[in-house]
Amino acid sequence: MRAADLRTALARPWQHGHAVDLRGVVVTEPLDLRGLDLGGFDLRGSRFDAEVLAGGARFMGLSWFGGCRFGAELDLTGALFVNDARFEDCHVEGSLSLSHAEFRG
Repeated sequence: MRAADLRTALARPWQHGHAVDLRGVVVTEPLDLRGLDLGGFDLRGSRFDAEVLAGGARFMGLSWFGGCRFGAELDLTGALFVNDARFEDCHVEGSLSLSHAEFRG
Protein backbone atom coordinates (compact mmCIF):
# COMPACT_ATOMS: atom_id res chain seq x y z
CA MET A 1 0.00 0.00 0.00
CA ARG A 2 1.28 3.47 -0.81
CA ALA A 3 2.11 5.60 2.24
CA ALA A 4 -0.06 8.46 0.93
CA ASP A 5 -3.10 6.15 0.63
CA LEU A 6 -2.58 4.80 4.14
CA ARG A 7 -2.22 8.32 5.50
CA THR A 8 -5.55 9.27 3.89
CA ALA A 9 -7.28 6.17 5.31
CA LEU A 10 -5.96 6.80 8.82
CA ALA A 11 -6.76 10.52 8.83
CA ARG A 12 -10.49 10.01 8.33
CA PRO A 13 -12.49 11.70 11.09
CA TRP A 14 -13.08 9.56 14.16
CA GLN A 15 -16.53 8.00 14.53
CA HIS A 16 -17.51 6.14 17.68
CA GLY A 17 -17.57 2.38 17.05
CA HIS A 18 -15.87 2.60 13.65
CA ALA A 19 -12.37 1.37 12.79
CA VAL A 20 -10.85 1.05 9.32
CA ASP A 21 -9.75 -2.55 8.64
CA LEU A 22 -6.19 -2.34 7.31
CA ARG A 23 -4.89 -5.66 8.61
CA GLY A 24 -1.86 -7.06 6.86
CA VAL A 25 -0.89 -4.06 4.75
CA VAL A 26 2.71 -3.70 3.62
CA VAL A 27 4.14 -0.19 3.39
CA THR A 28 7.60 0.20 1.86
CA GLU A 29 7.74 4.03 1.87
CA PRO A 30 8.23 6.39 4.84
CA LEU A 31 4.91 7.17 6.55
CA ASP A 32 4.50 10.67 8.01
CA LEU A 33 1.58 11.08 10.40
CA ARG A 34 3.09 13.89 12.48
CA GLY A 35 0.51 16.19 14.07
CA LEU A 36 -2.53 14.50 12.50
CA ASP A 37 -5.83 13.56 14.13
CA LEU A 38 -6.38 9.89 13.29
CA GLY A 39 -9.61 7.90 13.40
CA GLY A 40 -9.93 4.29 14.53
CA PHE A 41 -8.00 1.59 12.71
CA ASP A 42 -6.85 -2.02 12.82
CA LEU A 43 -3.35 -2.52 11.39
CA ARG A 44 -2.71 -5.90 13.03
CA GLY A 45 -0.12 -7.98 11.20
CA SER A 46 1.06 -5.11 9.00
CA ARG A 47 4.64 -4.45 7.94
CA PHE A 48 6.36 -1.07 7.67
CA ASP A 49 9.73 -1.26 5.90
CA ALA A 50 10.58 2.44 6.21
CA GLU A 51 10.29 4.95 9.05
CA VAL A 52 6.94 5.75 10.66
CA LEU A 53 6.86 9.27 12.09
CA ALA A 54 3.82 10.03 14.25
CA GLY A 55 5.17 12.60 16.68
CA GLY A 56 2.38 14.77 18.06
CA ALA A 57 -0.32 12.70 16.35
CA ARG A 58 -3.63 12.27 18.16
CA PHE A 59 -4.97 8.71 17.89
CA MET A 60 -8.68 9.32 18.56
CA GLY A 61 -10.13 5.84 18.01
CA LEU A 62 -8.93 2.24 18.29
CA SER A 63 -5.23 2.02 17.48
CA TRP A 64 -4.40 -1.64 16.94
CA PHE A 65 -0.81 -2.46 15.95
CA GLY A 66 -0.71 -6.06 17.22
CA GLY A 67 1.86 -8.20 15.42
CA CYS A 68 3.19 -5.30 13.33
CA ARG A 69 6.78 -5.25 12.10
CA PHE A 70 8.54 -1.91 11.93
CA GLY A 71 11.75 -2.23 9.90
CA ALA A 72 13.01 1.26 10.69
CA GLU A 73 12.37 4.09 13.13
CA LEU A 74 9.02 4.30 14.93
CA ASP A 75 8.62 7.78 16.41
CA LEU A 76 5.60 8.32 18.67
CA THR A 77 7.12 11.26 20.55
CA GLY A 78 4.34 13.32 22.12
CA ALA A 79 1.59 11.20 20.58
CA LEU A 80 -1.78 11.02 22.35
CA PHE A 81 -3.73 7.74 22.38
CA VAL A 82 -7.28 8.56 23.48
CA ASN A 83 -8.80 5.07 23.20
CA ASP A 84 -7.60 1.47 23.06
CA ALA A 85 -3.98 1.23 21.86
CA ARG A 86 -2.58 -2.28 21.31
CA PHE A 87 1.01 -3.15 20.51
CA GLU A 88 1.23 -6.82 21.53
CA ASP A 89 3.78 -8.90 19.62
CA CYS A 90 5.17 -5.86 17.75
CA HIS A 91 8.75 -5.93 16.52
CA VAL A 92 10.69 -2.69 15.98
CA GLU A 93 14.03 -3.12 14.23
CA GLY A 94 14.94 0.57 14.30
CA SER A 95 14.73 3.10 17.09
CA LEU A 96 11.53 3.52 19.08
CA SER A 97 10.58 6.78 20.76
CA LEU A 98 7.65 7.04 23.17
CA SER A 99 8.97 10.13 24.92
CA HIS A 100 6.10 12.26 26.25
CA ALA A 101 3.50 9.96 24.64
CA GLU A 102 0.24 9.74 26.57
CA PHE A 103 -2.03 6.68 26.77
CA ARG A 104 -5.55 7.29 28.07
CA GLY A 105 -7.52 4.28 26.81
